[in-house]
Amino acid sequence: MDKLKPCPFCGKEAINYSPRQSGGLYECEISCRDRYATFDEIKGKRCLVSPSVIRYSDNLREAKEKVIKAWNTRPNPWHTGQPTEDGLYRVLWLDTDEDIKRYSDLFWNSGNDTWYDEVTPDCNWGDEWHAEVIAWMPFEPYKEG
Repeated sequence: MDKLKPCPFCGKEAINYSPRQSGGLYECEISCRDRYATFDEIKGKRCLVSPSVIRYSDNLREAKEKVIKAWNTRPNPWHTGQPTEDGLYRVLWLDTDEDIKRYSDLFWNSGNDTWYDEVTPDCNWGDEWHAEVIAWMPFEPYKEG
């Protein structure tokens, strides 16, 4: 079996759960260790995203291969600085009030060099939420396959 990459959001170990079978399909799941962990098990800060990937197939080997490939496939590299085009981006930011890294999907407005969300399009998001943008990547909706 291919080696699993760590969680793309917190860097913790990934867990490959035992396959389940239902209705003739095999279900394979990989997730961040924190996804189903108790507070005592995580011993510290919980992954705020705790992602999970599930794939199905009528062939067990194929289901395992698909879920590993999906988990180990990572998005485009993160960028620093400011985007050159207006649009929707996935943003890694530091919550300066709590000293915690968080992720949000935000819009960039190059006309006034500000990040904003759908709820507060008229305010400077970083100032409003005491946030410092660390990096960003183009937002890509989830695609199966």
